[in-house]
Amino acid sequence: MERGVFTISLDFELAWGMEEKPLSPSFQQKMLWEVQKGIPTMLELFKKHKIHATWATVGLLFSGNGKEDPLRYAMTSIKSILSCPNQEIGTHTFTHYCCLADGQDKDDFASDLKNAVGIARRNGIKIKSIVFPHNQVNEEYLQICQKEGITAFRGNPQSWMYEARKGGKEPLFCRLGRLADSYINISGHNAFDLKKPSAGILNIPASRFFRPYDRFLAFFEPLKLRRILSDMKYAAKNNLVYHLWWHPYNLGAGREFKKNVQFLREILSYFSELSLKYGMESLNMGELTNKVTAND
Repeated sequence: MERGVFTISLDFELAWGMEEKPLSPSFQQKMLWEVQKGIPTMLELFKKHKIHATWATVGLLFSGNGKEDPLRYAMTSIKSILSCPNQEIGTHTFTHYCCLADGQDKDDFASDLKNAVGIARRNGIKIKSIVFPHNQVNEEYLQICQKEGITAFRGNPQSWMYEARKGGKEPLFCRLGRLADSYINISGHNAFDLKKPSAGILNIPASRFFRPYDRFLAFFEPLKLRRILSDMKYAAKNNLVYHLWWHPYNLGAGREFKKNVQFLREILSYFSELSLKYGMESLNMGELTNKVTAND
């Protein structure tokens, strides 16, 4: 890369991401805040700091404006995202399809993805980027993505603790490793260079999950922030890509929401500093793909 790149992707799924288990009242509250306060706040911050982001959106969210069911339909929010400069709508599949779940297969995925791309197209959106639900990247399905016109996907960091596993079953030691890695440098900075793939679609790996505020770990919040800012600076100084991701509902509700928004403000303000000092730029997944393919 000619200069460092800061990429943000968001997994926009609402209740469709929780269909495999009962939706608790606390999660319902977080999702209502996501629509009513979280998305408008993020878009305001993105506009202020000139942030280009990819919103990987579950296709079923296009099926209503949210008045019928604000936890499952979000066309009003999608229109708000599109009205904000430099935002990309990607796909998170049509039904929040888990590509490593037991019992699923290529034909089911192909049908699901076709529906996702189709409903976006009917709303004037051309899907170019995909984020696989639960980060279950199935490389056997990438060719199907290509056939639907998708040019990039969010892969996982190159570390044992982030590896996608069949059935989506993750050992406890992996989850604990990821938790520790959010506060101290275990897996490295996870900033990377990108080259045009000789075949297939571009893998834009995740670098770090925006882990939400946890009152039981509040003492370690400065470490978590320092971890992300250190990664970002490393990427900016070495002309690498840094890819931060989260779900919009991760901002939470009430006091937790305020804490997470302040944490996000500090990250985005630091990006602005890196942009001035090192020329770091913000690109969404589609723009980054265009840049890589044009340069090679």
